[in-house]
Amino acid sequence: MSTPGSRTSRRCRSAEPGIEVRPISQEDLGAVCRDLSDRTEAIHRERLELQERDGFLYLIAWSEAHAVGHVFVGWSPRDVVHWIERRTEPWIRDLAVPPEHRRRGVGRALMERVEQELLGRGFASLWFDTGISDGYAAARSLYEGMGYRRASGEFVISARMPTGVESERPWIDIVFQMSKRLS
Repeated sequence: MSTPGSRTSRRCRSAEPGIEVRPISQEDLGAVCRDLSDRTEAIHRERLELQERDGFLYLIAWSEAHAVGHVFVGWSPRDVVHWIERRTEPWIRDLAVPPEHRRRGVGRALMERVEQELLGRGFASLWFDTGISDGYAAARSLYEGMGYRRASGEFVISARMPTGVESERPWIDIVFQMSKRLS
């Protein structure tokens, strides 16, 4: 079902001039770690490696030579939990735009590129979880404006903090699923 994805940059029509989105490359890793330091180097490196093995895509939004956002999407049956839940339908595992780069079209550019990439691979839908708190309100508004609809009730998700993140507490959030048929 998957085919090699495009490695070229694409600019989102609704993003500010100069915002480009492309899959991460080995050459990008240093700048991504520098500019998107809310995720550890180990996380960025693991996502690059997963992308290289297929079944995952790690897109980075760029403004000039600076990484200004990222989205990690997967559809691999090697990711057993998501494979069982979604039956190999693609899902966004992580989308983030640092606060200083929000409200410039970066999130929309990332989402549009994900949709283009997935359509090019023959997928017909996209799923993800989003939070219910006020901190997610702008993101939910973006998703709804792009045609995504609520697809589940609320539920709790949690995870262990990754190596390199100083915290003795697990990450916990209340979320619901959103989905869209791609066209």
